[in-house]
Amino acid sequence: MMRLRFPVSALPLGLALGLAAAPLAAHAQEKPAAAPAAAQARVDDIQISQTADSVSILVKLSAQPKAASAKQANGALELQIDGVTLPQSAFDPAGDTLVRHVVIAPVTAAADTSKIRLEGAAFGAASTTIYRNAVLIETKLADASLPSAASLMKQPDAKKPATATQSADALQSHPAPGPAPVEKASLPTPPPAPEVKSTSLASIAKLDAAACASASAQLEKDAWSLLALGDNALCLIDEKKFSEARKSLDQLAAFSPEDWRVSLGRAALSDLGGDASNAEIGYRNAAMLAPDQATRDAINGELAKLVGPAIN
Repeated sequence: MMRLRFPVSALPLGLALGLAAAPLAAHAQEKPAAAPAAAQARVDDIQISQTADSVSILVKLSAQPKAASAKQANGALELQIDGVTLPQSAFDPAGDTLVRHVVIAPVTAAADTSKIRLEGAAFGAASTTIYRNAVLIETKLADASLPSAASLMKQPDAKKPATATQSADALQSHPAPGPAPVEKASLPTPPPAPEVKSTSLASIAKLDAAACASASAQLEKDAWSLLALGDNALCLIDEKKFSEARKSLDQLAAFSPEDWRVSLGRAALSDLGGDASNAEIGYRNAAMLAPDQATRDAINGELAKLVGPAIN
């Protein structure tokens, strides 16, 4: 998994606004006070994480957004955020990243709506999730294809129809050659559907059914409980609720990336999806970050099932 980040808090994110008040003439009728302008927020950080063709972009803000949406616009990924006003800014991230240019701007001067334009790689359809002072964009790299396009690499049909000048006898004595036999290429066998491993992740984390239910109930009260997020994600993987588990792991990683349950959960999802390389990396990271030796031994047991018994 490639994870990139480029903080923007040190960049000049706009100019301070000054307000000047003209003195009122004596005996002039007072005008009602204007509504105070919405306080400007700022972008604190933008982090990019890539696994295969899946891309996650986390935009951290200094204020809480109310809503967000992402779409393709003129060859770039455009994020619209409601509830915050961001000052005009533009910058090029350092290094070789998927995003080469970022433009931040308010939609209008009065509305508390702003847009962030991310230019660089071509992305497909995108979804957004609102977190505390952050917006997570989940998208994929777009396929290189054109609708209704003709391929220059496709060979024409070898069988040509007879022309009007050819006689029936000529066609019988010299039949047109048929198409050359095409050897059918064997299609790769699709990977099997993910199945939950015999060893449950909840047992590795010393969680029973009551602990799993308690973690779920805690998140109903506080969606930002980091302890409950990690425990709930592992329980969801055991319940085959992979999409919900992945979101919980992403939410936990946004605020506590060194939590060992993030590495364990993502390793298990990669393992179940047939991605042995990322699964091995995740298990090794989880073992190093494990809170105790018993948990570390249990994680190394999962790693041994993947790569063999020789575990360093």
